[in-house]
Amino acid sequence: MAEADGLMGDIGAWVLEQACSEASTWPSHFIVAVNLSPAEFLRGGFTDRVSGILDEVGFPAERLEIEITESVLLERTTNNLDILHTLEVLGVRIALDDFGTRYSSLSYLQNFPFDTIKIDRHFIKDVETNP
Repeated sequence: MAEADGLMGDIGAWVLEQACSEASTWPSHFIVAVNLSPAEFLRGGFTDRVSGILDEVGFPAERLEIEITESVLLERTTNNLDILHTLEVLGVRIALDDFGTRYSSLSYLQNFPFDTIKIDRHFIKDVETNP
């Protein structure tokens, strides 16, 4: 509903700010992972918002992991790749969540700078028994 009403960008920025603020009180070897909705990721100025929040909170970029779903990558690939590379340059970790729920291809992953890939259970459930 928040995505349909155009509120996801504001909600996502608030969540990211709160997560970074809270995580700044944790031991320095812990990272915080924040899931993004496709609407947040595809909204203009996303990397500027992330950078601004990190600066405002004083949270190190390397302690933040942004989690995106595979469906995000199916739209506007060139722009998505630019966003991911900008996040990488900022030092933000990037995780692909739920890999295997859509049009999954391992070779497809080589095009993106992921630090973490979370494979969906359905993608590998029959790996030992299904030739």
